[in-house]
Amino acid sequence: MSLPESPFSCLCLHFLFSLSSALLFPSYWFIDRLLSCAVFTTIERYHRPGLRFLCLLLGVPLFLLLFILSLPLGFFGFLIWAPLQRLRRPFSYQNSVKTPDLPERILSGECSFIFISANLCLLPDGLARFSNLHHTQRRSAAISQLLCSSSEPAKNNCEDTVPMCSTEDVLPMIEIPYKTERDSSTEGDVPFEVSLVFPQNADFVCLQEVFDGRASRKLRRCLGPTFPHILYDVGPSGPHGCGFRFFNSGLFLASRHPFMAAKYYFYPNARGEDALASKGLLCVKVHIGMTKQKQKIVGYINCTHLHAPESDAVIRCDQMSLLLRWVLDFQSQYGEDGDLVAFDVLCGDLNFDNCSTDDCMEQKHQLFSVYKDPCRDCAGQDRRGAVVHPPQMGLSLPRGYQHSSHS
Repeated sequence: MSLPESPFSCLCLHFLFSLSSALLFPSYWFIDRLLSCAVFTTIERYHRPGLRFLCLLLGVPLFLLLFILSLPLGFFGFLIWAPLQRLRRPFSYQNSVKTPDLPERILSGECSFIFISANLCLLPDGLARFSNLHHTQRRSAAISQLLCSSSEPAKNNCEDTVPMCSTEDVLPMIEIPYKTERDSSTEGDVPFEVSLVFPQNADFVCLQEVFDGRASRKLRRCLGPTFPHILYDVGPSGPHGCGFRFFNSGLFLASRHPFMAAKYYFYPNARGEDALASKGLLCVKVHIGMTKQKQKIVGYINCTHLHAPESDAVIRCDQMSLLLRWVLDFQSQYGEDGDLVAFDVLCGDLNFDNCSTDDCMEQKHQLFSVYKDPCRDCAGQDRRGAVVHPPQMGLSLPRGYQHSSHS
């Protein structure tokens, strides 16, 4: 089972989508430049007053004029682009492996799998400035280099422990054992270790807020040689339901291991500024290898980005309940008899932390009885050494090492 690379069922639709995107790009770029000239970061506001004056005096009227002139072309592109959003699959797939029949990877003993998860806030530059960030393209290039430096091929990817990583400003390192032959007496006895060292030899990179198309291309070019399997442009844009989504979900998943199945689930209850993006849950089944007895070894990765406004705890809790149901549905649909499940991981930006009293409803959610948060002892108390910057929270949660049924 393999995924199609194009999000469209035929080449003609793919060509029309590329054409419409090209027609829309000038308007998109000019409005982005206009916002960049009008919105300033703290550094620019206090340390570059001259540049700020020039941008307001020259940049704003220039890019406003260019945007107005580009509108007819952009409107024509939009008329093609919008209906195509309803016809596309909710993700694109980059497959850098061109050899169709690779030998099965035989695994024996204990194996290591390393996960990286991070919210990058790679919005268009004009919008990123509202979060006091700028130079999206420069940041995406720097992030690409950092991720590439962490993805040098492993000397031995079957070692004594399984470090699993989650990054949200910091990187906890979690060690979890996986063996092709399990000792049932040790199941559930999972040791954890938290570290701030950026991981090397990563197997999977799960990113959030990769909204900007050019930033996504930089990441794919850089990561492609090491991570030949990449899912990007996840989630529908354009008219969706009763509203309009200006952005996709921003989820981005890169893997060393081939995808066997993938499905995207859209959260229906977003509101406010979060309703401008198609936030949801990406569920993926990956093929890890085979045992000597020819049993298939697989893993499940679930990546999400929950509702952001701090006052909307009920919406986040509802989304977590939907998430648990969708994970079960996905694994029931794509799980096969005889699969050995090496890991079942949930990662992403949950938009709450484990210590703030305002987040007590989310902290007590059923999610944490199904998945294990490596940085938390219990609701309201983190493990010693864990560092989280509220209100953002990134999780890499191991569960179900023997089979895909929920505990």
